[in-house]
Amino acid sequence: MKKSYAILCLLAIVACFAQAQPTLTFTTFNTGNSRVVDIRNCNDSRLFFVQQAGKIIVCDSNGVQNATPFLNLTGICTNPASTGDERGLLGMAFHPDYKNNGYFYVNYTAISGGATTIARYQVSAADSNVADPASATVLLTISQPFSNHNGGCIAFGPDGYLYIGMGDGGSANDPGNRAQNLTLLLGKMLRIDVDNPQAPLAYGIPADNPFVGTSNRAEIWSYGLRNPWKWSFDRIYGDMWIGDVGQSAWEEIDYEALGTPGGRNYGWRCYEGNVQTPNVSQTGCPTFSSTTPPVAVYSHSTGCSVTGGYMYRGAKHGSLYGYYIYTDYCDSKIRLTRKNANGTFTTFDLGTVAGTGAYVAFGEDYRGEIYMANSFNGTVRRIGATGCLPTAAIVSLQDTINLCPGESYPTLSAIYHPENTYQWFKDGAVISGATTANLNTLSDGSYTVQVTNPSSCSNVSTAVNIVTNTLPAVSFSGLSTTICTIDAPLLLTGSPAGGNFSGTGINGNTFDPAVAGAGTYAINYTYVNSGGCDTTVSQSIEVTVCSGIAIKTNVSSLNLYPNPNDGIFTVEFNAGSPSNMMLQVTDITGKVVYTRNVATVRGNNIHHLQVNELQKGFYMLKISDAQGEFNKSFVIR
Repeated sequence: MKKSYAILCLLAIVACFAQAQPTLTFTTFNTGNSRVVDIRNCNDSRLFFVQQAGKIIVCDSNGVQNATPFLNLTGICTNPASTGDERGLLGMAFHPDYKNNGYFYVNYTAISGGATTIARYQVSAADSNVADPASATVLLTISQPFSNHNGGCIAFGPDGYLYIGMGDGGSANDPGNRAQNLTLLLGKMLRIDVDNPQAPLAYGIPADNPFVGTSNRAEIWSYGLRNPWKWSFDRIYGDMWIGDVGQSAWEEIDYEALGTPGGRNYGWRCYEGNVQTPNVSQTGCPTFSSTTPPVAVYSHSTGCSVTGGYMYRGAKHGSLYGYYIYTDYCDSKIRLTRKNANGTFTTFDLGTVAGTGAYVAFGEDYRGEIYMANSFNGTVRRIGATGCLPTAAIVSLQDTINLCPGESYPTLSAIYHPENTYQWFKDGAVISGATTANLNTLSDGSYTVQVTNPSSCSNVSTAVNIVTNTLPAVSFSGLSTTICTIDAPLLLTGSPAGGNFSGTGINGNTFDPAVAGAGTYAINYTYVNSGGCDTTVSQSIEVTVCSGIAIKTNVSSLNLYPNPNDGIFTVEFNAGSPSNMMLQVTDITGKVVYTRNVATVRGNNIHHLQVNELQKGFYMLKISDAQGEFNKSFVIR
């Protein structure tokens, strides 16, 4: 038995959201950095600040940075000439197995020619705070026709592939219509396999990329993007959130749920936000309904360039949990977008961040706390929320986990932070000894967890219910034990109704012996209940050729029932004309063991036979007259 849906290792979240949007706090974490455009972690307490001019700086959990850069690419990447220059070292991503292989990847525009360059480096074997500059391997270069709209953000998805956000190549109105051109890599989200290169490429193409096997570029995952300057994956749920910079009217947030197939068109250059792009010809443009619209927009009456952020999944701030945080380069307003239970999205404008400056990047630490970087004054700030409540959330695919009979009970996990303490409950009662972030469940019930932080503030999660499904007894009828290849199809009936038949010769709910041909077959009936659990019952049928049947000219619609029987059965058939017929039974060796002569009438004929002195086994009944014969096999139990 199995469930009809797949349990994913990256799971949705069941959490208790506050009714009103949270009030944010901003704490200075680090100062004196030069134009930080990306903040990353390698799953330990350090943060890595990517400086646009070419350096990556290591910073500890207290905001103290190392004097020696982790990597220095000045002289290799473009040194931006002004605050508005969009070139330089723009992004980095750590390999999912960085702890073991030491690989990380950078995205920069080359000092010579300005092409986007994706390169792999490796950490020094002698010092974990320094990379090996001689370890560079260039994976991909993409020519840039203009200096702006380079994208720059790269990240590994929950599937282990490297995603690369590419701008449309620059200028205004995408003059080359590059974002909609599937033979170009500009204006796209790319997806490559860095672990399995396919020569002559220095990387591989995932087999499920949407344009594999076509004349389009196989690296493309989605398209129709103007400049996805900053985008991220939900660290728990795996969803992709894209801040796509608009042109003259609208800024937008695009969203792609985990498991969404590739091939989405986000609309640019034909659409900006939810409207047609002004002063751009719509010739050759797709209809708006065929594109994927943004989940949040705001106009240039306030901002000018969206800076995409992160979904908050940290353990410290319960009121902020489940909100996507982002801002704008021009107005510095913090905005929050939340996905509601019904699939809609709600956006909150929290107003201007205290202080002046332009915020161009967000980042997460390994605990899920979020930081933001001000490119004007070199300040990195940590985002929090007012109130004392920690995050209390159980990681689960759904709020009710339906188990099938025989399945193991799952382990439930709470969002973890080492400073917090945990107490689990079942059906409202304390579970003795269940005081860690993980709980091995052993029975059906309604489970919650209470989380308490060092300030003695406690928060309780919403419940996750575990229910073991009960399955009904399943059966089906209408299938004979044996049947001839030229007999009419058998109509099958399953109980409970609503299941599916399968097996050789099955078409819907009928078994056709002519399709199956001679042989012995297992016919299955599978029933799936509302909880996604299935159960199957199987019966065997033997299909035989039944020699001599093709001669029949006088006899048709022969039925022998019951079959199997105990030696007493009824033979029913239609005769085309009155006749003297012989009914003859032979065993499997061909020996005649019963003979009876009968007179038939035109039309329906019914005769009762009694051969219960015979041993159990397979037998053949032959009905013959001067015009031919008709054979039917049967079984004595």
